[in-house]
Amino acid sequence: MLEDHLLFVDLIHTGKHSRISRALLESDQQPVIVKQIAEEERSKTAKARLNHEFTILKHLNVPGVFKPIEYRNTNQNSTIVFPNSHAVSLREWMTIERPSFDKRLLAAINITAVIGQIHEAHIIHKQITPDNILI
Repeated sequence: MLEDHLLFVDLIHTGKHSRISRALLESDQQPVIVKQIAEEERSKTAKARLNHEFTILKHLNVPGVFKPIEYRNTNQNSTIVFPNSHAVSLREWMTIERPSFDKRLLAAINITAVIGQIHEAHIIHKQITPDNILI
């Protein structure tokens, strides 16, 4: 799959360290989610950090955490490719859906359960924000 080119469709989120986008694999138009290092952050350290994230996610077996498809490393950028679950960020869901209290409470309980399982696996996520949680 590494030779597949990515056709970027939509920018989901831009942060200080990374950019998350929806894309299609050129060969079969399979929708994917792509996480790349932000242009300002491209360094050997940033590439190593993204590769470490890929390795952790590849081996993490927690329902609710997306498993990556592959890690791509080129001279221009490093990328983690995920299956496209058509999820939206928690922030977007809260803004667009305007869910009832009951739905927000249920989402909070589910998110807390997933984060708890991640912590039980001895992993600490340093940027838990509404933009980094997909539902």
